[in-house]
Amino acid sequence: MIRATYPHYDHLSLDIDHALRPQVCASVAALQLANTTFDAIFYCQMLEHLTYKHFSPTLAEPRRVTRRRIVASLLDLPLFFLRMHRLRKLLPRFWNDFSLSSIHQPLHDFAVHGQHHWEIGVRGYPLSRIIKDIEKVGFSHFSHFRMAERPYWHFFLLDITK
Repeated sequence: MIRATYPHYDHLSLDIDHALRPQVCASVAALQLANTTFDAIFYCQMLEHLTYKHFSPTLAEPRRVTRRRIVASLLDLPLFFLRMHRLRKLLPRFWNDFSLSSIHQPLHDFAVHGQHHWEIGVRGYPLSRIIKDIEKVGFSHFSHFRMAERPYWHFFLLDITK
């Protein structure tokens, strides 16, 4: 996807699973890379596969090896947004800071659902908690938003200021 979208940019794939054949096989929490190696890092639907106690370390280590920006997309509870697709198109700015955790807080059981240990909007993981933890890592300049076309993804643009 990235190669097709940005053919003139160098990019590198990283994963902890050798079977996926990444260019670099490593843990995102312990990168064997020099400081400011990359201009940007893009996390796509990855952080919720780790237990939440690893959330801050998996932002801190990439922050060290990035010069400009980290872009992260996290799953945000979609039920309300999928039902209200027409309203999303009418009021797109309304969705930027809105999280379902304030309305409906279902429990997530990893043993039952697998894959995701946590998601924005699930009990214990409101958007406000995610934002506070991002700030604790040292990101003071960042924005976040949701796209009408992908209401179940919440994007975070984390600027590196050193």
